[in-house]
Amino acid sequence: MTPLQQVPEYAAPPQLRDWWISPDAFTTLQFYEPTSLTGRSTGWIGISHETGKIYIFSFTN
Repeated sequence: MTPLQQVPEYAAPPQLRDWWISPDAFTTLQFYEPTSLTGRSTGWIGISHETGKIYIFSFTN
């Protein structure tokens, strides 16, 4: 996977969910471009090496 050149901004849904990553945990993620896994050029893949969780954020224009 290709690392992102810039750290994305944190985004939260209008109504927080239990499974949504916290702002503090977000800062610990390593970010990658989503194209290789999702086929989309928008969004990111974030990996937490502390918990082993993988987060995928994608959207359409």
